[in-house]
Amino acid sequence: MLGSIYKGMVGMMAYSKGLSNISNNVANMNTPGYKRSELHFRELVDGRQLSGNSSQKGYHSGSTLGVDASLSSTVYSQGDIRKTENNTDMGIDGTGFFILRNGNHRYYTRVGQFEFDDQGYLVDKSFGYRVAGFEKGHLIDISLQKYRAIDPAATSFINLAGNLSVGSTTHTVNDVAVYDAEGVKHTLKIEFTNNGAVTARSWTVRITDDDDNVIASNLEFRFNENGSPAQDFNRHSFTLASDGGKETQISLNIGDPGSFNQITNFSSGSTSTVKTGKVDGYSFGVMTGFSVNDEGAIEVQYSNGESQPTISVALARFESPDHLVDEGGGLLSAQSFQDAVIGTSRTLGLGKIASQSIELSNVDLTSQFTDMIVLQRGYQASSQVLTSANEMLQQLIEATKGR
Repeated sequence: MLGSIYKGMVGMMAYSKGLSNISNNVANMNTPGYKRSELHFRELVDGRQLSGNSSQKGYHSGSTLGVDASLSSTVYSQGDIRKTENNTDMGIDGTGFFILRNGNHRYYTRVGQFEFDDQGYLVDKSFGYRVAGFEKGHLIDISLQKYRAIDPAATSFINLAGNLSVGSTTHTVNDVAVYDAEGVKHTLKIEFTNNGAVTARSWTVRITDDDDNVIASNLEFRFNENGSPAQDFNRHSFTLASDGGKETQISLNIGDPGSFNQITNFSSGSTSTVKTGKVDGYSFGVMTGFSVNDEGAIEVQYSNGESQPTISVALARFESPDHLVDEGGGLLSAQSFQDAVIGTSRTLGLGKIASQSIELSNVDLTSQFTDMIVLQRGYQASSQVLTSANEMLQQLIEATKGR
């Protein structure tokens, strides 16, 4: 009788723990990166040996004492990714964790709410721990201080594309922007003149600058009978000098010999369509913004229109994340026997970083409420067992009075 009372009480305590676990999950349903926990129920045995053949199927090595609910585990299933307006917010679609560093201590988290501190380091908003980047196989602190500005780069090539019609006599490509060795912008004009009267499918080129000064002339380009650029006549170099006297060699390209991917020489009346294709080079620029690309690298945008990928955000993965220690606040720490696989987004099975996003919790209210109903019924049943056992014990006491 007393055993039944004890088991009923243990059952009520276990179901109370289950309700507490569900309450915590529901309370954190809007906590970014939160992973729900599950409480595990198992039969409680006192461990004393029973007489007879305890090896037979269905026998226990001790008498049962009810249920134990002292073990719980974290469910690391994927939470939904939600877009935000913050450039430093990141979510992970996959199994990886962000790495945070506080001195020699290393933490792991799925909460990707970051910001740059007053020293220029990327840190998490809650604790100020520095977010780790991954560069040349090593973890580093992420700072954009050395990427605040970008030095100018001189133009080295001009690619042209379109059709240079056999029937046209001249064609001009205007407003070709190039940069000299000092990063100063120049606007060039490239004039094509049909030289077919001298050499079949031949064109000469004259290049002038903003002030109509001739930079290059009599550059001859030729085409094959099929309209593709001819060997040895598909590119020419010319010199662009800066005001300071620094010279830059620029290659003018109309396409690979025998190809049709840039300029062609087909007959289309008197109209040609050649225009500027890809041109490299840029002026001095300062950082105007940044974003995180699909590879997890912080990409800096500059005032000159250029962008440059910098440090990649580091991710870590564990074979058994259940053994990670919950430090609170979304932080986890690894135990001594756990080795982390470290890399970047889209590598080593670490998952993909979603920029301007956060991962929501993986709490499903429907399943939590369903479990709550089951726990409530279990609690009521255990309470009824306790009440019935108590009444039976009371009846036994009453029956033995006076004897």
